[in-house]
Amino acid sequence: MFVFMCFSATTWTILVLFSTLLLLYGIWPYRLFRKNGIPGPMPLPFIGTMWNLLKGNMVFDRECQSKYGDVWGVFEGRTPVLMVSDPGMIKTILVKECYSVFTNHREIFSGPLETSVFSAKDETWKRMRTSISPCFTSGRLRQAFPIIARYADRFIAKLEQTKLEDSTDIRKLFGPYSLDVIASSSFSVDADSINNPDDPFIINIKKVLNLNFWLLLIKNVLPFSSYLFEFLHIDIIPRSIVDYFFNLIKQLKAQHDQSIKGDFLHVMIQNEIPQSEIKSDQDQPPKGLTEQEILSQSVLFIFGGYDTTTVTITYLLYNLAINPDVLQILHSEIDSNFPKDTPFSYEDLVGLQYLDQVLNESQRLIPTASALERFCKKTVQIHGLTIPEGTVVAVPVHLLHKDPRFWSSPEEFRPERFSKDNMEEVNPYAFMPFGLGPRNCIGMRYAILVMKMILVRVLQSYTVETCKDTMGIIPFENWCQAEYGDVWGMFEGRTPVLMVSDPEILKTVLVKECYSVFTNRRDSGFTGPLEDSVSVVKDERWKRIRSTISPMFHQWQTEKPFFPFCTRLFQFLGIDPIPRSSVNYFYNVIKNFKDQHHADEHASITRGDFLQVLIQSEIPESEIKSEQDQPPKGLTEHEILSQAFIFIFGGYETTTITLTNVLYSLAINPDVLQALHKEIDTNIPSDAPISYEDLMGLQYLDQVLNESQRLYPTAPRLERACKKTVQIHGLTIPEGTLVGIPVHLLHKDPRFWSSPEEFRPERFSKDSTEEVNPYAFMPFGLGPRNCVGMRYAILVMKMLIVRLLQSYTVETCKDTMIPLEFDWKSQPLKPIKLSFIPRQK
Repeated sequence: MFVFMCFSATTWTILVLFSTLLLLYGIWPYRLFRKNGIPGPMPLPFIGTMWNLLKGNMVFDRECQSKYGDVWGVFEGRTPVLMVSDPGMIKTILVKECYSVFTNHREIFSGPLETSVFSAKDETWKRMRTSISPCFTSGRLRQAFPIIARYADRFIAKLEQTKLEDSTDIRKLFGPYSLDVIASSSFSVDADSINNPDDPFIINIKKVLNLNFWLLLIKNVLPFSSYLFEFLHIDIIPRSIVDYFFNLIKQLKAQHDQSIKGDFLHVMIQNEIPQSEIKSDQDQPPKGLTEQEILSQSVLFIFGGYDTTTVTITYLLYNLAINPDVLQILHSEIDSNFPKDTPFSYEDLVGLQYLDQVLNESQRLIPTASALERFCKKTVQIHGLTIPEGTVVAVPVHLLHKDPRFWSSPEEFRPERFSKDNMEEVNPYAFMPFGLGPRNCIGMRYAILVMKMILVRVLQSYTVETCKDTMGIIPFENWCQAEYGDVWGMFEGRTPVLMVSDPEILKTVLVKECYSVFTNRRDSGFTGPLEDSVSVVKDERWKRIRSTISPMFHQWQTEKPFFPFCTRLFQFLGIDPIPRSSVNYFYNVIKNFKDQHHADEHASITRGDFLQVLIQSEIPESEIKSEQDQPPKGLTEHEILSQAFIFIFGGYETTTITLTNVLYSLAINPDVLQALHKEIDTNIPSDAPISYEDLMGLQYLDQVLNESQRLYPTAPRLERACKKTVQIHGLTIPEGTLVGIPVHLLHKDPRFWSSPEEFRPERFSKDSTEEVNPYAFMPFGLGPRNCVGMRYAILVMKMLIVRLLQSYTVETCKDTMIPLEFDWKSQPLKPIKLSFIPRQK
């Protein structure tokens, strides 16, 4: 009450009115998409849908496409952004209606860079584009070719003085080459950042790349802040850095030798016009650049060409390193066409077709620009959809480049899809690494020439491989492996966990020292009836139960690492990972089954199920003297009930998940599915009974199962508890330490698998040249404590897959998540959805 009395009624009225108006300002634009029938996620006041970007831009886009289809609306602050991934609409936006409606980009730069060809609008952009285009004709590229070749040779000479056998930051390594080529081609200066990385020119370039993205964020949330930033001379690129380059280029322009006709500055100087010829934004001469515009384009050439070229080269070399078979073919093409240390011509370089395919495929998988944008300058209807004036229309390039509607096996690196024989199948509106339409990247051909030159020169002298620091797919554990090597320690709450991904150490932990040191798993958190299950019991008791049973379940555990003492409290309160009432229900059901089995035995009825095997091994509780003094075999009644429950609990979920992953892998790899259909049709006639031997003889199906479990292991991590201090390979592992094995890392480690991200069942064939390291492939665990029900699980899965694929084919649908994204529990972020299409008999 005191708070209300601090202010007068008038003051409170003003505060409420101000708060209401502020809230209305924060939400006012958000009716736009709903009013036009465009779906999308719910925006929050002021920030819109940007909070979803915490998941990652690509993950968020994929979720939206899966949920809303090919068109959805988001809000970047108060700015409406219409996302479009429909090729028909993209064609209209980027090509057909480019000049009339979707000519411009959204406003990003202010100050001097407002006059660059990237920022220019409408008639100004048309004039500037027409004036700059001659810089990138075939004739100009031929003139620039010797410059590019000279810097490629200089780069190789520098490499020969550099130690490259260890891990190398590719982006830092190739950045100086990109910069020198652009600077020399643009201004005919002998830049040498390759050998002089501390040159002021280089230092300022690096500062240019540190864009102030917070400024863009604030502008999106509070658009009126643009005027404040402009008044304070605060820009996305610091004004002092832009002024440095403007002054430098102005000097180069003044000193430019008009006899030099090979650089881009010469072309722009030839097209210089006085400012007085520009009457207005709409009344533009057909061609020409003012001095200010020449300076802006020059800065943009450096800014736009340097980093994008370097990033694209980095991604390409990464893809070659993790796909050594592609690298080998590319080496063959280069070696066949270009003997080492011999000069080659522009035509020779342009003629390298497989290198073109590799470059295209790398840009498809990892596009340098993950999205394109156009600004809608008037309300328009496209394909029945109303796009309001002022809307930013964005094209999620990364989604289109991996959309299974347009690409078979989109996650695989297959340069052959861009060969002449296959190019007709490439949808031009689903592949746009350099943009599309009249406002695409003007320097595309030049960038390709620069990249092809350096790649040829590097691969003539070097091959490229992954190393221990090469980044993989699952961020945290992969980062740890890159940072610390194959052995690192971490803490889950107060519990020490030693992570090991070295196959030799794994062999010792899981096999050699399994019985003596690493017999047990961590305490599972199970109390009550499930304490007797084979997954939980330890040492001699585990040996006895394991030797008694055959079907088994997969490892599952609930951890209480933060406050270990709470285990006893939970036990006292009857709180378990699985509700006690559910466990008791199944115990009673299984006990009834057990009693029925005993009745059947008296009636001389023999059953062939697992429970019968367990009952035949039953021993009285009195035979168990202590934890260490155990009979060689046998199960007490309580243990029989525990194992029976675990068979249901463990077998159901793991089998279902593995089947789901196999069908997903087949759906996104239709060529593999076709080969599997052929094997099944050839060996097992439809509707005919299947024998055990027939099913076990399906070798390609075995390969598919193995490869799917390699890419998507059901258990991404194995664990063993160290029960006494031990030394392994010079490493001391203290008693009580949990040893964790990151299965998902080993299954995709390029040291053990070529092209580890590709789905290749053939790697598990008998004739495969790729040797499978048994300690880098463990879908069912490894060693004496592996999954005892492995063979049964494989039998169940193979039977269902065969019967299913005899009648159906499986395909992706609009709701299929590609690629799969996983949460912290290693579960897919969304359910995996596929379409089943009846096969023609």
